[in-house]
Amino acid sequence: MSILRMILILVLGTLLFVVLQLPDDLHQADAGFAGLADADFRRMASTEWKAGRKAAAVTLLGYAVENRLPDAAACAGVREGYLAVMEIDQSLTGNLALLGLQQGGADSGFESLAGETVAEWFVGGHAPPLSADDEFGAQLTAVRELSSLFPPADPALRLLAIAHAEGLLRAELRQQLRRALGGVAVEESAAAVVTVQETVMPLLQLARQCRSWAEFGTLLRYAGSVDQVKLLARMASLAPLNSGKLARGLMVVEAGE
Repeated sequence: MSILRMILILVLGTLLFVVLQLPDDLHQADAGFAGLADADFRRMASTEWKAGRKAAAVTLLGYAVENRLPDAAACAGVREGYLAVMEIDQSLTGNLALLGLQQGGADSGFESLAGETVAEWFVGGHAPPLSADDEFGAQLTAVRELSSLFPPADPALRLLAIAHAEGLLRAELRQQLRRALGGVAVEESAAAVVTVQETVMPLLQLARQCRSWAEFGTLLRYAGSVDQVKLLARMASLAPLNSGKLARGLMVVEAGE
């Protein structure tokens, strides 16, 4: 077992202990990251960048800068260079990667979150509707008709559709959602609303705890069920910036493997 994986297990264990026992005391979670000071964040960021995980690369470099690690100055320079390249990509995927990392154009809807969350971007109506490219996408499009009766469903379903299109859903979670939403009959509004509340809304709750798309995507990729999405949202809600700490820990393990 690698040292980075051991560190992550310590962090996850500490955060889970916090969930169950100490919701107001997160100092032990901070201690779990003390061992990361010697990690080569520039090397890990380069690995992530070459693998196409650009937002993760920028996030890792940001950790080194924010915590004033020995190579913080060099990391800051690389980070700015990466962001400049990312800003060239004006596709939905490119803009999402920048969400929460850098200020975008004044009319783009991708301006700096300035203390807000990923969910606010979707609730604000910035997310475009996606065409249905597969059976699950078509299913989500059909369920969106429920939004006229239950408006909060619209941003949540847009979030789910984009997460699916971006490949962020584990197969187990996607299958669970397909089964649950497959039984939704929009004309049976009360039952349909309950199903959406129980299965789709937890994704929006997780997004409310994340300050960048990179954080949200990293955490969501580790959820194998709706209950695990709820747990991640709960863990991230216990203190400011918890989602960032947890997401960066997962990114470090991925880059270090």
